[in-house]
Amino acid sequence: MDDNLKLINFREALISVGRRGPDSAKWPIPAGMAGKAFLDTFATDFFKSLEKALQKGVSYKQIASSFKTPSRLWKISHHLLKGLQRSNLPVEYQRKAILSLLDLIENIKDKDLFNSSDNNFFLSKTHISDVLKDTNLSIPQNNASLKVHYLSALLWSYTESLYFSEHGLGKEYHGSYEAKQNDTFTFIRDFFNLRPTFFFNQTKNLSFDSIRIITIYNKNMEICLDVYNNILSHGSPIKTLSSYSVIADGQSLDIDEIDTVCKSIEKLLKEIVSTIDGWSVTQKALRFGEIFWLCKKPLCDLINQDWKLPNSLRERILRESFDELSQTSSLSYEEIFKRLTSPLIGQ
Repeated sequence: MDDNLKLINFREALISVGRRGPDSAKWPIPAGMAGKAFLDTFATDFFKSLEKALQKGVSYKQIASSFKTPSRLWKISHHLLKGLQRSNLPVEYQRKAILSLLDLIENIKDKDLFNSSDNNFFLSKTHISDVLKDTNLSIPQNNASLKVHYLSALLWSYTESLYFSEHGLGKEYHGSYEAKQNDTFTFIRDFFNLRPTFFFNQTKNLSFDSIRIITIYNKNMEICLDVYNNILSHGSPIKTLSSYSVIADGQSLDIDEIDTVCKSIEKLLKEIVSTIDGWSVTQKALRFGEIFWLCKKPLCDLINQDWKLPNSLRERILRESFDELSQTSSLSYEEIFKRLTSPLIGQ
C-alpha cells in the first residue's frame, strides 16, 4: 500500500470512530480538554523518542513488540496528530510521523491494519489455533454465560477507571477469528496491567495482573471492532455463547472463582471511581497527563529514559484554566476528525 493510500485509510478509520459519538461524553473529562495543556509536548517527545530508538539500531518490529497490543497506539493516534499540528510542524513531517506510527501498528497486528473487515486480527491463525489447543473450554451451564459477560463488563469499566479513555493500556479485544466449526467464531477479551500501584495503591490487593476471556459464539452473534477497539455487537452474547474459558495469570478459573474475581473488581471499581469523581477538573487533567506519558513508556524504556510526566508539564497543567463548557465543540466528532486529518492528504 502506498503512503497516500495508507493516509487516506487512516483518515477513513478515524472518521468511522468519530461516528460513534462526541468526546464530550468521555469520563471523567474529555481527553481533548486535558490535552490542551500538554499534547504539543507529548507528540513531539513521542516521535523524538521513536527516532532515538531507531538511531540506536532498534528495529520497527522490536519497537512494535514493546507496545504489545495495537490499541495502545491506535488510541493515541489522533492525539499525536493534534499535538504535531499544535506544534506548527510542517505537514510533511506530520505525514512521515503518522506513517511511522502506522508502521508500528502494522508490525503488531497479523493483518488488516485498518480493521476494514470490522475485525481486529491481532493474532495469526496459527497463534489462535495454539491458544485454543492449550485451553480447556467449558460449556456454559445455568447462569455461567451471564457471569462471564458480567466479568467482562466489569473489567472494561475497571480499565477505564484506571486509564480513562486510553484504556488500550489495560485491554485489547480481538477477533472475530473463525473457529474450526464453520458455524462458530472465537472472540478474545484480554485485560492486563490491572495493578498500576503508581496510580492507585489499593490495586495491589488484586491477586492477578491479567485476565484473558476466551469466548466462542455461534453465528447468531456478530461482533465488530473499529480501530479504537470500540465494540459493536448484534445478537445476544449471553444466549449465543457456545463455550468459554477465563484465565487469570495463566490459571483457569471456575465459576466460583469468577464470582470471587467479580467481587474484588466491584469493590476496587467503586473505590477508584469515587476517588476520581471527588477530584477537581485540574486533578483529572493532571492524571490524564500521567496516563499519556505512560502510553509512551515502551519507547522510553528502549532509550533508557524516565517515562514519567516531567515536572515542567505538571506545573503547566496546574497553571492551565480548564473550563468544561468552553471546551464543548459545536462540531461532531466525525467532523473534527475530518478536519484534523485533511492536511495529511491535501484536502
